[in-house]
Amino acid sequence: MSPIKDGETDQGKCREERRPSQASQFKTIAWNGISLAVPEEWDLGAMGLNHLLFGENREPSLEVTWTEGSARGSLEKQMKRFTSRVRKRLGITVSPLRIPFSPVNPGSPVTVAGFSWKTATCWGRGGLVLCNRCRRISMLRFFDRWHPLSDSLVSTIVGSYEDGCGKEGCSWQLFGLGLSTPGGFRLGRYSFRPGAFSMAFKGRGQGMTVYSWGPASFLLLKGGLAEFARQRIDLPDKAPLQGEGETGSSLVWEWQRFPWNFGLLQSYERFRICHDRTINRILGLKLVSNSREGRKKMEGSIIYHDIKA
Repeated sequence: MSPIKDGETDQGKCREERRPSQASQFKTIAWNGISLAVPEEWDLGAMGLNHLLFGENREPSLEVTWTEGSARGSLEKQMKRFTSRVRKRLGITVSPLRIPFSPVNPGSPVTVAGFSWKTATCWGRGGLVLCNRCRRISMLRFFDRWHPLSDSLVSTIVGSYEDGCGKEGCSWQLFGLGLSTPGGFRLGRYSFRPGAFSMAFKGRGQGMTVYSWGPASFLLLKGGLAEFARQRIDLPDKAPLQGEGETGSSLVWEWQRFPWNFGLLQSYERFRICHDRTINRILGLKLVSNSREGRKKMEGSIIYHDIKA
């Protein structure tokens, strides 16, 4: 997705406002504590731990950012601080604007304050979202210059926004990857390269890394699942346990690693790899814990592509 840049068109020359038809399809994106529904044709062009940028035809449509800590004061006070901060730091003019807001979940604990925004070359609408439970502040900023959006589409997206603070664990859903992690784990490293996805999480004395490779039909042409795994993961020189499930075959290695430094704890490790024929992907899950009981507890609390790990 190209960055926001100067152009020759002005606000009066925008394309006709897009009005989604009844057949419009939406996809759910869940990432690091938040989730929302966006049109299927929108691509995820940039991302960070607390930032997502969606667009279409290499131009931005929606930016989402959120805070880690708790905000103090009412939503009205947060809006005043936000308005002053973006004007001073970014040169963005922000004005209050009512946005129709009907949350998908009637019990949603979020409050929304709408706004319009404008720079010398760009403009749009947005919503400042406050979770009344955890006091987290999120911002949804829509770009109307390149893809003018209908009020109903903006309302649908804002209404779908959810903060996962009251839920046990955390859900992740993007690029066809679905994952639920237990509480107490934070995302560290992640990579989404074509054909190879990985996400590494850390907890107290524990760690887990999930993998997704594809297409499996191509990657397994020259070797089996065990050879594929050994080429990518540091595994012990032992034969794996074999299994067969509804979606395909799987291999499991379990081992104990002893540290070279006696001041460190030994680790209990497990790696499971599965060829899921239904989605033509190879799925992997590596668990590391400083106790055998901790590793077993993790195994029973992770759901990966609807497969109990």
